Amino acid sequence: MAKKASGAIGGASSTSPQSEKPAEKSGTRITRPSETHQKPSSLLDTRVVYCGDNLEQLAKLPDACVDLIYPATAGRPRCVQLARVLKKTGSFYYHCDWHASHYVKVMLDQIFRNCKCNCA
Repeated sequence: MAKKASGAIGGASSTSPQSEKPAEKSGTRITRPSETHQKPSSLLDTRVVYCGDNLEQLAKLPDACVDLIYPATAGRPRCVQLARVLKKTGSFYYHCDWHASHYVKVMLDQIFRNCKCNCA
């Protein structure tokens, strides 16, 4: 029976030159040390994971800057903010229990019908 090297993850050696350095925490933002290249989006730094209340973070984002939204849970206030930051060509996925699906559909129809995001 073959034995894996100690410290290996998924069969890769822990001494691999491609191993990543741990993330450094700074406030409510987690950043990687090797952030020297240009960010891929001119509207939003997509190399950063924001931690904390997403409603506060959403308020800081510019309008129409997100391509894909898949909230874990979201009530009306969060969905209004999510609709605001969603691009006109973006996708919004909402996963819910079948008991709530009709209520969620009505809520999302109202939000996206009334939002100023040019999504209808």
